[in-house]
Amino acid sequence: QTVSGAFPTLSYDEFCWGCETARSRAFSSSSAGRFDAKIYAFTLLLIAAYVGLGLGSLEQAANGAGVVVSATILKDFVWPKLFDKKKVYVICPVIDMANHNSLQANAQVSLEYFANAYSLATSKSAGVIPQGQAVEISYGARSNDQLLQYYGFVEADNPHDVYLMPALRDWPLEAMEQASGRTVEAG
Repeated sequence: QTVSGAFPTLSYDEFCWGCETARSRAFSSSSAGRFDAKIYAFTLLLIAAYVGLGLGSLEQAANGAGVVVSATILKDFVWPKLFDKKKVYVICPVIDMANHNSLQANAQVSLEYFANAYSLATSKSAGVIPQGQAVEISYGARSNDQLLQYYGFVEADNPHDVYLMPALRDWPLEAMEQASGRTVEAG
């Protein structure tokens, strides 16, 4: 069974493998807007025309520029955080090579808004990472179940690992007694 006529030799299993590989290397980010210098250049042009043609004062033009800056902040940062819950999934060369460490990450990934890029920087506490030592970031507070499902590994001594035990009344006591050859008694 093939996935598409565009890729006649790509099997469904190969397609699934590729999707899971990509998903395991991607990281998520909020759907914050991208910096667009054209908006500010156009605003500066309007300010120059407004003041140059004598249509108003520099203070009035500055108020208009303040509205543009405020609207951009609302559009790019506030609105996505409050109302737009979708995330953007990103695969970045080099950043996707950083490993996970829940307790002692020595680097972090950041969105560089004005550069429209992501950066990988070492933590101040880590200082310079010695040659041969892994660059480690935190994928977030993830249990081993989540790490295995989404990234294909488990973390030894994971502080976020949990085991949810069913209530004692839901335990199959008869089956446990039969399997162990012992009876469970109160107390």
